[in-house]
Amino acid sequence: MPVRYSINPELGIVFIFCEGVVSDVYFFKVIKDMYADKSYRPEMHRLVDFLSASEDFSSLDEIRSNIKHRDKITNDNIQFGRTIVLTHSKSITLFISVLETDSKIKYSAVESLDEAIALLGLKDNEQEIIDFYNQSKYQTEQAN
Repeated sequence: MPVRYSINPELGIVFIFCEGVVSDVYFFKVIKDMYADKSYRPEMHRLVDFLSASEDFSSLDEIRSNIKHRDKITNDNIQFGRTIVLTHSKSITLFISVLETDSKIKYSAVESLDEAIALLGLKDNEQEIIDFYNQSKYQTEQAN
């Protein structure tokens, strides 16, 4: 499975792990599944680990469709957590800047989990977040 998510309600974080070549169609299918998951809450922060993946985001129609879906589920009454992507890819960083346009969700790209934790202001929970990340990533690797 090139994309998998893991939710920690206590920490208010969702990790989305991407491995290998990830298509936009598959990525957004998993994101929609995450939104429908009973454990997911919109105010959770989403950390997308793209460090071990490359993207094949070639379907503009799929991207547009998912931006519309995102806009449909966001409204002024809901406070959304941030989406932070862990990546070294300049194209993903550019893609994030497109996603952020006119969005109620804040997006950022960083190169490490430490940067993401600092950006979220969660240094007090750093060890718990790192432990959850490692546990979730290990489960992801076992599933593949």
